[in-house]
Amino acid sequence: MIIKEKKYDHKKHKFVEAVDSSGIGIILVDGKEAYGLDYGSKEESLSREIDYIDIINKSKKYRISRKYYSNWFNANIYPNKRSLNVFVLPYNRIIIDFMGSDAAGSYRAALIIKDNKVIKKLEVAGAW
Repeated sequence: MIIKEKKYDHKKHKFVEAVDSSGIGIILVDGKEAYGLDYGSKEESLSREIDYIDIINKSKKYRISRKYYSNWFNANIYPNKRSLNVFVLPYNRIIIDFMGSDAAGSYRAALIIKDNKVIKKLEVAGAW
């Protein structure tokens, strides 16, 4: 598995402060709720974004679509710090589990993959 990050490019995204249907302040990046920073944070708090996630299986490479992780920022994808876990399970299943934060706005996210395709996306803010 290869997870590559890149520097967040402020010129390529639309950053908006908004309020959700229950009246809670949220931040939208490109129209999606952004994870990895708190409401009221400035766009400068977004420093990193996931560039791509590849799975290499029997010498074939499969790229996970950006639609599954495009709203996850400031990811902590460092296996040596135990903030990234990859579980390879029977029946061609994989779970990618990691945490992210800008130091204040924390989140935990996971992708559940079967036969090299995402079958479930999980994300929760404030989960350490």
